[in-house]
Amino acid sequence: MNEITNIGRRLRARRDELRLTQAYVSEHAGISERTLGMLERGEKPNFNWSTIVAVARVLDIDPTEINDKRSRVSPIAGAGVLAVRNAVYDPEFLPGLPSETTGEPATIAELRADLDRAYGAYFAGQFGALAAELPPLLARCRATQTHLDRRDVAGVYSHVWQLAACLLTQTGRTDAALAATERAIATAQDDTDEWRQATMYGTYSWVLLHAGRHEDGERLAVKVADSIKPDITPGVDPRRLVAWGGLMLHAAVLAGGAGRTDDADEYFAYARAGAGLLEEDRHDYWVSFGPSHVGVQMTHVNTGQQRPEKAMRAHRQIRAADLMPVQRARHLLNVAEIHRLGRQREKAEAAASQAVKIGGQEWFRQQRFGATLVDRLERDNARASSALRGLRNLVGNGGAV
Repeated sequence: MNEITNIGRRLRARRDELRLTQAYVSEHAGISERTLGMLERGEKPNFNWSTIVAVARVLDIDPTEINDKRSRVSPIAGAGVLAVRNAVYDPEFLPGLPSETTGEPATIAELRADLDRAYGAYFAGQFGALAAELPPLLARCRATQTHLDRRDVAGVYSHVWQLAACLLTQTGRTDAALAATERAIATAQDDTDEWRQATMYGTYSWVLLHAGRHEDGERLAVKVADSIKPDITPGVDPRRLVAWGGLMLHAAVLAGGAGRTDDADEYFAYARAGAGLLEEDRHDYWVSFGPSHVGVQMTHVNTGQQRPEKAMRAHRQIRAADLMPVQRARHLLNVAEIHRLGRQREKAEAAASQAVKIGGQEWFRQQRFGATLVDRLERDNARASSALRGLRNLVGNGGAV
């Protein structure tokens, strides 16, 4: 059973559980009854994710349950994503309780080196290694904070919480990811760098995207972006530009994911103006912004809205060297979908295979869009090539409802 069929069966099972008719669900989701029927039967491979989110909202179910977004990460030495979730929900953080923090403090330089390695693992798609590292790194940050001025540790500590949120989002635990991001935001308030603080709100809006809460995420991203909006003139602090630009890109993706492409295009226009002041893409506060990353997100939105010509034009603006490994790998999945829509099967399979090579098998197994892409490629072709069979082996045949 493939990914598209499984999505349809989960929708149908939830609707039956609530004893709702197709007519009721389609009316309140703003789609036709025919479209809902095709989705439930797995007969509509070229669906927009915003449609699934709309149906899930009527059915009062998290979109991550519909597409089976969960951890497929193999634990290392018994430590996995569940341990990261437990670290976020550690009872020691409950307000009003005396602190019983134990452990040896580290120096700020040591914490920064640990953080750099952890983010390196994240952007290399090494989620298992990251999951094993995060709980002890959080503990080291907390122990250090009790011995030093909170302001000295806040910058590093907030990014560790942020990184935990990113991993939890990738593995389908959006509730825990939101809690981790709240801790990142609260910790960043002790830091003197206001641009860093703004990026934490950007992470929160990104998690809301994965939770299917497009309007909430967009509103937050725009609100914070407006509060730090720089003058788009030469001489602007590039770190401020990156923090603001990252928020504008979040807003664009959120609007595009909700199907409001005109609003997304407007956000992209602002972002392009800011990116034009940078000679090349920058990576400040673990946020990437510049001409290439504007192109990446424009490609993403236009691919999702099945506008392959616009998506390909945006793709041509990108320099691969500006992207970190998993950024490039995820972008290549969009490129594969563009080629598939253009009936260029071999190019589509080559792009998807290259994405796996760059991002790694562990990363690819977490990409539900990758699984859907494989389903779509198989439906388009009567005979599977060796490349497509290899991709199928990685994503599996889907799970039971």
